[in-house]
Amino acid sequence: MPASHLRRVTLSASTPGLSRLGVNAVAQDLNKAIEPTKNVKRQAEPASVSAATTTAAAASAGASTSDFFTGPITGEPNDKWWPYQWAPRSIGAPAAWAKGINGKGVRVAVVDGSFANITFETDTDEPHGLWVSGIIGAEANNGRSVVGVAYGSTLIGVQVFDERTAPDSTIIQGILYAAERKDKGGAGADIINLSLGSYLDRSDLRQNKTTGEDRENVMMMFNKALAFANKNGVLVVASAGNDVIDFNSQKSNFTSPCESANVICVAANAPVGICPGPCEDNDVICLAPNGLDFAGANYSRLASYSNYGRAVDVTAPGGDFANAPNPCFFDDFIATTTDSGFTLWASGTSFSAPHVSALAALYIQKAAMD
Repeated sequence: MPASHLRRVTLSASTPGLSRLGVNAVAQDLNKAIEPTKNVKRQAEPASVSAATTTAAAASAGASTSDFFTGPITGEPNDKWWPYQWAPRSIGAPAAWAKGINGKGVRVAVVDGSFANITFETDTDEPHGLWVSGIIGAEANNGRSVVGVAYGSTLIGVQVFDERTAPDSTIIQGILYAAERKDKGGAGADIINLSLGSYLDRSDLRQNKTTGEDRENVMMMFNKALAFANKNGVLVVASAGNDVIDFNSQKSNFTSPCESANVICVAANAPVGICPGPCEDNDVICLAPNGLDFAGANYSRLASYSNYGRAVDVTAPGGDFANAPNPCFFDDFIATTTDSGFTLWASGTSFSAPHVSALAALYIQKAAMD
């Protein structure tokens, strides 16, 4: 994604929306975490090809979106890894692209972790926000990496995580900034993607006796922020989680934001064995005569790790590792953009949520065209 396509913002105590909501940021409170990614593979681009990613911090605050492709795609995109992207095909995105429906004019805020190129020096060193953003809006028809489902949309990267966890107060600020109108200092998002979550003990929501955290007040403010977004006409999409939890039988914990009001909660689906094999060096390169078996794949299958049950509103492509360690199992994963000239294959509900956010962007654009 070029720098003009994704811009990063820095939050502060004066985040737009806080005063209108009538709450103050909590200095010390609960944490939410980025959902752990279920296995990853990074594939280098040829040395002659520049990365399809960017250091988002370098993007200008007044970035234009006029220098990336937003036209219709009536044939096959020329992006390098398009032949391995089963996910956009499974939700019918190419049919929309052919009609010029690609999210153009729709603003999608990704409230998440790092959007920058990083060094991967520690286990928590991962540009999770960049991965999520690539699913939504990776540039199309540039001969590199992958195609974003809503490749014409405007992405706003709102970084609330330094590593994998962040206090709810910071996430609240991120939601408020994203949902606030542009003329009031906010991002003016149409859609907010939250590929994050936490489990809270329902019996301990009032007061944590060990830390003194006022959990009930924190959750009240978090829910107010979601209601604020809803009042402003902003769709909030969140990941369901990767712990095989049945929300129908799990009574002791509350999963936030998945079980909160004013949120679309997304579980993950994925095929298993979409490459009939063999693969090059048991890798992602499918050597089957016709490539991946898009027509015969079962896309409605719930991913092996996904949470599920009454709190879930919809499932979407999230990839799965159920076929590991068989050859070609990475082809069941989701391909997206990542750092320094690499393309990433990964699985998790962190990647199912942005498919819904992107699909919503297509619907919003279509509604404006009708």
